[in-house]
Amino acid sequence: NDCVASDQLAFDFLDSHPGEYAPVITDALEHLATQSGLEARGAVFTRSEVVDFILDLVGYTVDRPLHEMRLLEPSFGGGDFLVAAVHRLLGAWRTQKDSGSPDCLVNAIRAVELHRETYRSTHVSIVELLIREGFATEEATLLADAWLLQDDFLLTRLDGRFDVVVGNPPYVRQE
Repeated sequence: NDCVASDQLAFDFLDSHPGEYAPVITDALEHLATQSGLEARGAVFTRSEVVDFILDLVGYTVDRPLHEMRLLEPSFGGGDFLVAAVHRLLGAWRTQKDSGSPDCLVNAIRAVELHRETYRSTHVSIVELLIREGFATEEATLLADAWLLQDDFLLTRLDGRFDVVVGNPPYVRQE
């Protein structure tokens, strides 16, 4: 094509099989998922007051049928927003007259984290939280497995629509 510069870099993010990343992308993701420290990843922890304010601001409150909504957390890190959202979700679900089985909670949350160790530790925290809230270990694990994805948010395929997207607000260092 005469309209495309010959020195233009072009590549597909996906290999020939849907869902498989090209090798250059796979290598970069593996490095970020395993080697990056807090500083390199830009990890910022959000105070609980800020988390609560943002969740209130977007209408993710216990007086709403949160189990009928879908929340997306694109980079959950240590779970600042995720833990608060789970508490709110369970509170709202339990106050419904016919809240149904825990199965109705499976699609309520999708949360993505690239860094593998952070994903694992937060997954364990969510399972433990659910067990403390009265869920059987199998139910807690099933929910955490459904809610949490270890992948790059910008590249992962997410199903359906979301009512709420929350996460750390952009921070700028004073320096």
